[in-house]
Amino acid sequence: MKLLLEAIPADNIVFAAEIFGAVRSIDPETGHAFDDTKRILDGIESLPVADRAKIMNGNARRIYPRLDRRMS
Repeated sequence: MKLLLEAIPADNIVFAAEIFGAVRSIDPETGHAFDDTKRILDGIESLPVADRAKIMNGNARRIYPRLDRRMS
């Protein structure tokens, strides 16, 4: 994730999932699900709050204006 953020601007990152919990594996070292994107992003302290918001939903709402209207 850190490498992704170094290579791609936050304005160009969008995450999506087919279904919640699609990856059911648990990391034996941490006890957390491998697909817990929010936890991973929250763990990157150098990531500005504004960039985190773009990645978690802002970019998707910008790209898909109908989605934004339904969520407002």
